Amino acid sequence: MQDTSPSPTNPELNLQFVLDASPVAMLVFNHREEIILTNAPAHRLFDLAANTGRPRKCGDCFRCANRLKEALGRGHSPLCPVCPLLKDLRTTLAATATESLEGEAQFAREPDGSPFWIRYKITPLSISDKPAALLTLDDITALRHSERQYAVLFHEMLNAFALHEILCNDQGQPVDYRFLEVNPAFARMTGLKADQVVGRTVRSVIPDLDEHWIRTYGQVALTGQPVRFESYSPEVGKHFLINAFSPTPGQFATLFEDISDLRLAEASLQENEARLRGVTNSAKDAIVMMDPAGRISFWNPAAEALFGYTEEEAMGADLHRLLAPPRFLHIYQQAFSAFQRTGQGKAIDAIIELAACHKQGHEIPIELSLSAHHQTDGWHPIGILRDISERKQAEQLVRRNEERLRKLVEILQHPTDTSQEFLDYALEQAIQLTGSTIGYIYYYDEQREQFSLNSWSKEVMPACAVVNPKTCYALARTGIWGEAVRQRRPIVVNDFQAADPLKRGYPEGHVPLRRYMTAPIFSEERIVCVIGLANKETEYDQTDVLQTSLLMETVWNIAERKRVEEEQRRLQTQLNHAQKMEAIGALAGGIAHDFNNILSAVLGYAEMARDDSPRNSMAAKGMERVLEAGGRAAALVKQILAFSREGKSERIPVDPGSILKEVSTLLRPSLPSTITIQQKTAATRAILADPTQMHQILMNLCTNAFHAMEQTGGALEIAIEQVTLSAADLSRQPSIAPGDFVMLSVSDTGPGIAPEIRDRIFEPYFTTKGVGQGTGLGLSIVHGIVTEYGGFITCESDAGKGSIFRVFIPTINDLASLEHQPAEPVPSGREHILLVDDEQLLAEMGQSMLERLGYEVTVHASSADALADFQRYPNRFDALITDQTMPGMTGLALARRILHLRPDLPIILCTGYSRLVDEDQVRSCGIRGFVMKPFSIKEVAALLRTVLDTSDDAA
Repeated sequence: MQDTSPSPTNPELNLQFVLDASPVAMLVFNHREEIILTNAPAHRLFDLAANTGRPRKCGDCFRCANRLKEALGRGHSPLCPVCPLLKDLRTTLAATATESLEGEAQFAREPDGSPFWIRYKITPLSISDKPAALLTLDDITALRHSERQYAVLFHEMLNAFALHEILCNDQGQPVDYRFLEVNPAFARMTGLKADQVVGRTVRSVIPDLDEHWIRTYGQVALTGQPVRFESYSPEVGKHFLINAFSPTPGQFATLFEDISDLRLAEASLQENEARLRGVTNSAKDAIVMMDPAGRISFWNPAAEALFGYTEEEAMGADLHRLLAPPRFLHIYQQAFSAFQRTGQGKAIDAIIELAACHKQGHEIPIELSLSAHHQTDGWHPIGILRDISERKQAEQLVRRNEERLRKLVEILQHPTDTSQEFLDYALEQAIQLTGSTIGYIYYYDEQREQFSLNSWSKEVMPACAVVNPKTCYALARTGIWGEAVRQRRPIVVNDFQAADPLKRGYPEGHVPLRRYMTAPIFSEERIVCVIGLANKETEYDQTDVLQTSLLMETVWNIAERKRVEEEQRRLQTQLNHAQKMEAIGALAGGIAHDFNNILSAVLGYAEMARDDSPRNSMAAKGMERVLEAGGRAAALVKQILAFSREGKSERIPVDPGSILKEVSTLLRPSLPSTITIQQKTAATRAILADPTQMHQILMNLCTNAFHAMEQTGGALEIAIEQVTLSAADLSRQPSIAPGDFVMLSVSDTGPGIAPEIRDRIFEPYFTTKGVGQGTGLGLSIVHGIVTEYGGFITCESDAGKGSIFRVFIPTINDLASLEHQPAEPVPSGREHILLVDDEQLLAEMGQSMLERLGYEVTVHASSADALADFQRYPNRFDALITDQTMPGMTGLALARRILHLRPDLPIILCTGYSRLVDEDQVRSCGIRGFVMKPFSIKEVAALLRTVLDTSDDAA
């Protein structure tokens, strides 16, 4: 069918318009570093008017002036790799630069070689889906000349100045540098006079110079990047501040400033400060000092850690108002008033315990050691404070530890196989520990803000008459029992019958509650579960809260360890299964490789036999049947390759109705008579998909439906229709754009899917089937394929009412590609072809096929023999066709060796299966054709003609 769509705009033509309108020099490079577009300013700058008839690179236009030996007559010089412009150009063309790169470089004008400087900017482009670069140039030679004129002023500077040239080896690596000029200040500071150093290398002046200095200064001279640093010179015993820069490529200048006196003074001051700061900073106790007015005048890091106030926040603040609890403020202020007059008090030279307030508001028990220091303005108290919270807590816990430890030992020694059993037992022990009657444990998901029931006490379920009790609750729908999470602290209600704005009541039939306690259990900062206890005979107190919280935190850690062990066992089982599937896939791929070689010979000889037989003869018809069967076998091999994860998905316009009919036909013989198949089809547009993957989608969904009805029988319905979905319809699919879709639906009348597992059915390896009945990969594969196609899948299921899966795939308008296209004649030729295949049968078959098409053919069964033949007669052959998998040297290796000898030779690589090569990799190596076995005469003839004709056009 004729293509009536408008031809695309030529991007190079549009770009040329932009270049011609620019007043500055511009050049455009393609992905091979070749100059493809220029403008008039660039012509004038580099004399580019003449067209050499071959691709030009930057080295063909101008000569680099930052090299140490002459460049080649054309192309890039040996030192081009250190040219900043070329480096940035290659970075951009390699698609590693996403933004414009800027810099400066020095070059030589043609033809007189006079130097000039440019400032450049390289902007990444894309031409014909390949990387390109726009180079913008600005001549800054005049600016550089001015800078040199100013450089002479450095001779009169007070700071030392030295100019050097860097010396490199043949590889362009800095190995030494030579003094070119030094000013008088240099001689004064270093003691090295100009006549002692100028013209000499640094290694001759300082033989044991560290390689670091040559590398550092070499980097400055070769890249133009300045450095600034301080250094101590043991030769002259002084500290210098050094600035190094490159006034011209290959040279660097250094400015020295003697900062020895400054560094000595700083060192002394820092030593004194460090000594004092080291004492206070290393102290584990808080050290705080007040002035005579009660304001904080010293505050060490330990004080910051203890009270939460930074040094900036604390300095100058009234200490008592900042740290004293409100109930003690007046007492502390009275004691400080007496101290201000006499410098004496009960706390002076004593150790006392008192309470202080943290920045966050809670109280901290502290131990205070106080001393006084008198200065001209009055008494300055200095306090050393220590947090004794842990000691106080330990004293409180000692009285409770015996019973808690006894219960904990009982829990730890309780034999359980699962974390669920362990938590059930721990709940019963917590109920006994607090004297409660009933209790529960709910898991809590902070991300979803959702509770899920884990354990109920044994007495609850028989006494609970709630109809259809829930097991999951959203935090927002909970009453007072959710406050433990909302407030992140335990909640105690000792009169549950009293009115409370947080209470929402409980369902009819719920066990009556008299007293109630709930506490959140934390894992680090995250709430992981809540425990609730109720109906204690006496009131719940803080001892109950503390004991329960501490007990459950320990229990949770053990339960988590058990859960992790269970998860590890489950993952190990999945890993073993995945390794088995991988081994099966590798075996399938190997079988596919051998089978493709066999099919290549069968189909090739059958095709030639059909062409040699009279049209409509029995022999021709028989060969046609052989070719049809071979085609089905080739399709089967593709499915094997897809299973082994080596087949590459090829999407084409597909009529989904035809796929549905094929799947229905395949399913009918395999289903028992107790399951009926109902098919509903409607006209739809085409979809862009891989037919094999579409088969896989429908077969997986139908297989799941069959398993759901295997025991009871039922009806399997497969339907297809075209639908239009709006943005409102896709509110739950934010990544899907509105439009037309083909909807494939598979429904069954089985028992349905439980709500608690419905969200997990598309996870890999998740399955409800028994061992040996399924891999748990079917629905995850379906989900992955549909998502890759830009579609989505939904599942609707009710208990006892079956399930329905709906697959939505975007449609396309390309119906013409589904229509039958008229056969085209098989192209032929007269070129000389080198054919290489270690399978003798395939080599002979290939020779016959090519000779029938008019080609002259030379055949080799060894890649080494073929390479030797080509090395003797490199211009005899017009193209190479080689198999990939061969002993000694693969087809890809052979192609690389031959392309090294003759880069323009068209090459076609054939393979039946390989994990090491694909079409993109082949083409990136310069190979022009890639074909998978088995292939037809027409396919090889067309591909061969394409690579040969493309080679002719390029020539």
